[in-house]
Amino acid sequence: MIDAWRNLAATGIAAGLLALVLACSGRQSDWETARKADTAEAYAAFLKHYPQGDFTSQAYARLADLKEEADWQTALAADSAQAYQQFIARHPDGARADEARIRIENLNLAQVPVDAPPAAGGPQALVPGNPSPPKPPVPEPAARYRVQLGAFSSATRARSEWREAVKSYPKQLAGLSYTLDKTGEGGSTLFRLQTSVMSESKARAICDALKAARQACVVVVP
Repeated sequence: MIDAWRNLAATGIAAGLLALVLACSGRQSDWETARKADTAEAYAAFLKHYPQGDFTSQAYARLADLKEEADWQTALAADSAQAYQQFIARHPDGARADEARIRIENLNLAQVPVDAPPAAGGPQALVPGNPSPPKPPVPEPAARYRVQLGAFSSATRARSEWREAVKSYPKQLAGLSYTLDKTGEGGSTLFRLQTSVMSESKARAICDALKAARQACVVVVP
């Protein structure tokens, strides 16, 4: 009798272990299926069946990444300051948050009129009773144009981006140095990464070359 009970117990334990192995095997198989599909729908289906346990945290993390990427593509399609602001509101610490801030900054700068206001002290008419024309104004030092490569949430990140840009675009940025223009934007501090050149044509030539190499930039007029 005792032997019979022992046999039953052993059989029950074996059945339990087998069920556990099969369950783990099924979870592993379903996880591999979701991972290969790598879609929000696949991960959502996996989490519906396995809300807890192995691979659950990985599924949630990947689902969040895919959601952020979808929102980023939506913002890129709209390519407006409002769309990028909405993206930042949804993903303030996301991998694309800094790039969204850069694009907002560049869009704002692009709206600044290119034509500078006429300089004071231009040609003056003769004043009645004064036969001699007034002395010409002393020319002011030439204003410097700037090329902005982006706006970043920290000075450290801006400096790092400059080092990477110099490595990636040595021809376009040869002999140039960077400056950081600290400003407030949307309640947060941004550091504008810029480099100065003497002429507008030089600034635009540099920026055009950088854009052709898929580096975001904008010309900042004096």
